[in-house]
Amino acid sequence: MISGNDLHGIWITGINATENQVIGNYIGTDVNGMTAVPNGAREDVGDGNGVLISHSAAANVIGGDSAHGNVISGNDGAGVRLLRATGNEIFGNIIGLDATGNSIVSNNGDGVDIVASPGTKVGKAGPGFLQVISGNDQHGVDVSISLDDGTPSEGTLLVNNYIGLNLVGDAARGNAGGGVLIDGSRTIIGQANQEGVRNVISGNAGNGIDVSEAVGIQVIGNFIGTTALGEASLGNMGHGIDIRDSASNAIGGSNSLERNVISGNLGSGVSIVGENADDNAIRGNLIGLAVDGVHVLGNQDNGVFINSGDRTIIGGTTVGDRNVISGNANNGVYLFGPGVTETEIKGNFIGTEASGSAAAGNGGNGVLLINASLNQIGSLTTGSNVISGNAENGVGISASNAGFGNVLEGNLIG
Repeated sequence: MISGNDLHGIWITGINATENQVIGNYIGTDVNGMTAVPNGAREDVGDGNGVLISHSAAANVIGGDSAHGNVISGNDGAGVRLLRATGNEIFGNIIGLDATGNSIVSNNGDGVDIVASPGTKVGKAGPGFLQVISGNDQHGVDVSISLDDGTPSEGTLLVNNYIGLNLVGDAARGNAGGGVLIDGSRTIIGQANQEGVRNVISGNAGNGIDVSEAVGIQVIGNFIGTTALGEASLGNMGHGIDIRDSASNAIGGSNSLERNVISGNLGSGVSIVGENADDNAIRGNLIGLAVDGVHVLGNQDNGVFINSGDRTIIGGTTVGDRNVISGNANNGVYLFGPGVTETEIKGNFIGTEASGSAAAGNGGNGVLLINASLNQIGSLTTGSNVISGNAENGVGISASNAGFGNVLEGNLIG
């Protein structure tokens, strides 16, 4: 039990602070891991973190297998904070809940706060290393640049975490700020979609994943807005994924193991906004359905919403590229505004089950374009979409103000 200290529970700092392991502790709770005994509660000292790793400390490990991880909860700052540290790992812990993994004992900051700390690994692959980051007063995981000099947290990897759920993975224990925030740092969220690897990011009070002013983010193999089994809704209160002013990011991939299930969220499944949100790709995902590709777990706004950005790719020309965008409350895909140009929507099933043989319609249009220009829906050669079963139009195009040059060809509609 490491609790009730004036500042941090554990502080690992300096260039010589390497290869330490913190395992099997209660940090910020009582001796039973059930109620808060905060580190850093003295107002005249400042917010204390459960664990702080700082100033070139490297190759340290916080946690172990799930049976011997730490409970890091109830602290006045973050559960774990990394500041200008390199190549550290955090896995197998409970961060923000009690020792049972069920009740919230929140850290007052982020669950894990990574600032200017490249090469950080949050989570470890394998069924014995599940980590729960839930119930915290800010984000579950916050990956950001230094505000002083812009140093990023490049090469951060998140795998095998429940972010916003209880330990069982069937109930929301949301982080108040959202699930994962990526600010200006190249990060990979997820790996191949299988047990012991995927992140489940659900039940959070904000967006599941926020990407802000970042390039080259990969979001692959996750469940976002569902239970851990992907069979029922456990939606984030905002969008599943919100990309703002961020370019060249990949949501899903052509390999079926990279598929995200993005369903059950109160906003859109994927939202892309901001004038610099160019060259993003959305491939191979289930957006609005359960993991079986049959049962509807619709996002409560659009499947995909794009308000600004050039050259977004939704789908592609191979079977692996295909998104299934179905069962959402509003439109399957909605392109809105003159800032949306050169989008390619190809090879998708929009309004059907994953088999393409039965309806699972969106509540609005399959695809809706308003004042967007030079976008292509389908192809005469490869990349035709199946757009069927939707409550309103298969494809609606309105250009009352600025839209022009949109191409609709080669699709199966209705």
